[in-house]
Amino acid sequence: MGAEPQPVMPSFVCVGIEKCGTTSLHRMLDQHPDVYLGRYKEHFFFNREFERGVDWYLDRYSTYAGQRLVGDITPSYFRNPKSYARINDLCGPETKGILVLREPLIRAWSHYNHQLLRAKFSVPFTETFDHPLINVDYPEAVRRFQQHFGDRGLVLVYEDDIAANPLVAAKAVGSHLGITIDHVEARWSNRGLAPHYVELQPGELVDTNDGPLVVDTAALVFASRPELSVVTPEPSDQDVAAARQQQASWTRSLGADEAAELRDRVFGNVVDEVEQLLGRSLESWRHADVSPPYELAPLPVAKVVDSGVAHAAVS
Repeated sequence: MGAEPQPVMPSFVCVGIEKCGTTSLHRMLDQHPDVYLGRYKEHFFFNREFERGVDWYLDRYSTYAGQRLVGDITPSYFRNPKSYARINDLCGPETKGILVLREPLIRAWSHYNHQLLRAKFSVPFTETFDHPLINVDYPEAVRRFQQHFGDRGLVLVYEDDIAANPLVAAKAVGSHLGITIDHVEARWSNRGLAPHYVELQPGELVDTNDGPLVVDTAALVFASRPELSVVTPEPSDQDVAAARQQQASWTRSLGADEAAELRDRVFGNVVDEVEQLLGRSLESWRHADVSPPYELAPLPVAKVVDSGVAHAAVS
């Protein structure tokens, strides 16, 4: 019996940008028989976890089975300038790179909603533009990527490549990496969920995806990701008032006029600068819709029941 294949360093790295379609890129490549992306969706080694050492990183690839390509898709790498030198030093100067871009205001809007869902923000969208998670320096990100990867780098534009023709975009990724991709899911996008507060009243019948619930006691529920959802039985008037105030502060949509004003005031000449850097038109960015549909996060049924707030209805 031959020896088990040993983990190897990635031959390609997707360094960014968050909320631009990298989850779909991961899903597509993770299904390819010639590609191995490790045991986790993101690794964070070259930015946040570098001090843990190479052995820690290779352990995340411990189920490697000899696939031709090994990749790391961690879209926050672009934020740390040291990531590029570390990738070069440990993975080698021939490592290929991928950068995915999305219209700046829509990307900011998506990341804002993502942070709401994780209970990281509690202020209106328009008050977050000084936060680096929201306001990304696109020209600097593109320049840094081009300087490091040069011809070994592939830049995808969400609106013109992924959304407009996902199969063509997939084939471009395959060609860049040296593999054949002849099928892709029709929908690449990673649908967002919006957090919200739910006020439950005694005797109320609540219809959920897991079946109907009968509410036994008043409760205030923060519905978000399952691990972040919070159930407060018998909330005080102050609890309810604070929740309503916070809920009201969360911007749910942007009108065309407000979007145009924000693009001009916050992002300025970003489109022109990135067009020059990429050598391609980004006209779609000037008229992109900024009101994507965000479904409300589902009621955390298990937490509601376990907290004694409700019980499952008997049909």
